Amino acid sequence: MTVINVAESVCVMGNAIEAAKNAYFSKRKKNQRIELKTYNSICFLKTGSVSIYRLENNLLTVSLDAPAILGLAQMRNEFKSHYLRCNTDCDLWTISVPDAINIFNAENLWMHAFDILTWHLQMYFQRENLLSHPKISDIVKEHLRFIW
Repeated sequence: MTVINVAESVCVMGNAIEAAKNAYFSKRKKNQRIELKTYNSICFLKTGSVSIYRLENNLLTVSLDAPAILGLAQMRNEFKSHYLRCNTDCDLWTISVPDAINIFNAENLWMHAFDILTWHLQMYFQRENLLSHPKISDIVKEHLRFIW
């Protein structure tokens, strides 16, 4: 079985995005909302922390600390399902999806993107496992197991 090194994948992809001629740097303030799908982009969170919210009901789904690659889950579909909110001041490198695809192809980064998406999916599965029980007592027990 292959061990996935997500930190390495984030570093490799972050460096590629940061070095891209069409990427741009921005500083975002605490509580600032970021909608990557609206601007058809993905980003490398270099410093800071963000939370990802479901657009439909503003439900917090997961929080991530830098370094992180954000927007991969929405980059190849037409639906806008989530937005980001900065938990702290953040430094971001942003690139358009078409430019990101060109870089991923040219530098053979799709496996790294897959590993990052797999890790994000696992976080969603863990969250659902904590919340998807028929009884409140089961939800509490699952949270206690997680904390333990």
